[in-house]
Amino acid sequence: MKKNYFVAVLLIAFLSFTSCSSDDSSSNGTAEVSSESYWPLAVNNQWVYNENGSLAAPVKITGTEKFDGVVYYKTSEKNEYNLQSWVAKKDRTYYLKIGALDITESGINIKMNSYELPVFKDNLAINEQWSGTTAVKVTYIVSGQSVSANMEIKYVGTILDKNASLTINDKVYTNIIKSRYRQDVIIQGQSTVTETLYWYAKGIGPIKVVHTADGQVTEQIIIDYVIN
Repeated sequence: MKKNYFVAVLLIAFLSFTSCSSDDSSSNGTAEVSSESYWPLAVNNQWVYNENGSLAAPVKITGTEKFDGVVYYKTSEKNEYNLQSWVAKKDRTYYLKIGALDITESGINIKMNSYELPVFKDNLAINEQWSGTTAVKVTYIVSGQSVSANMEIKYVGTILDKNASLTINDKVYTNIIKSRYRQDVIIQGQSTVTETLYWYAKGIGPIKVVHTADGQVTEQIIIDYVIN
């Protein structure tokens, strides 16, 4: 099942851009003033990044959907398995929701349930953390026979800096919160740790993202954005 494990890890790597836990009460997702948000959520908001030296496809909010009465904002970020993703803010926590997976690899049908993780909190002090564990059901179907297993995702987020500034391409961004998000993905007894550093600028969103997985580093640097 090594290939299937690799697929699961790829899905976790997809969370680099940039998710439910029990440490926050849910709101109805009412939109806030974009200038007050560290990740402004509104239809047609768009971010364009340079990724490891090359221009990446824009990340755009294309619409909204409701899950359990909460408004989620659908993003257009591309990924190998055409997974859908949404972002929602509940109180002071930002969540990334990943859609269900249904693919066939090497004659094996792989199904994975939808899940979400809390990827950022904007009301914590420096060095404060949030953490938890999410279990995601994964089912393998081979020649009509199915086997199910849980993929366990252990996450720890840490606020590294607040009210920071960062210069990118001669432009100074201020009111930044820098955070670190570590995930330990465990499936079929195998574990992979990924780590992502985020720089969130107030009124703009993520302006820099550095993601490390399996020794590979991906760096995204903002070059343009549209905030409504």
